[in-house]
Amino acid sequence: MTSQFEILVVDDGSRDATAERVEAEFGGIESVRLLRHPCNRGYGAALRTGFSAARFPLAAFTDADRQFHLEDLGLLLGALGRHDVVCGYRKNRKDHWLRLVYSKTYNYFVRGLFGLSVRDCDCALKVFRRSALEGIKIRTNGFAVNAELLTRLRNRGASIVEVGVRHRPRLLGQSTVSPLHALPVATELLRFWWSDHLFPQSDPRL
Repeated sequence: MTSQFEILVVDDGSRDATAERVEAEFGGIESVRLLRHPCNRGYGAALRTGFSAARFPLAAFTDADRQFHLEDLGLLLGALGRHDVVCGYRKNRKDHWLRLVYSKTYNYFVRGLFGLSVRDCDCALKVFRRSALEGIKIRTNGFAVNAELLTRLRNRGASIVEVGVRHRPRLLGQSTVSPLHALPVATELLRFWWSDHLFPQSDPRL
């Protein structure tokens, strides 16, 4: 338990009432901050905004679709120890079978390209030591951001561990992931693999 925390809500140019609801429910509460993009800039851009605004030694992120049990953050924090990053993995994932196929294929692709040992790269429940994130420059705006972030952290020597977390079916809203994303995500991954992984910059922060 801690008495010092903050909740950062990154509204990535949404067209619903997210920002208005946050302001109505939490306006004036110092520990809740709303960060807004005037237009949709992508998942990676939302993470960049959140990480750069974070003020405490530990930073965690999750999606706002309520598929995760936020109580499981306690499991991740309990596993942190001397590690720099704790990644959740969905033990009994509640998504449509087709999305499970996409995810499994994507994780094999990421492990093959970058040698990451994480089994569920895009699980949206992760905890980081903010010191490990300092100087990390995330360039990806789209869904490949987790692969880039974890690869950059691993390449800098960050210690990464995994913990199983619970997962709920999606009850509200619709996923923005579709087969149409396959080509741009693969292109993004291959560009990062070629320009930063095979031929990394001399600056160790990149």
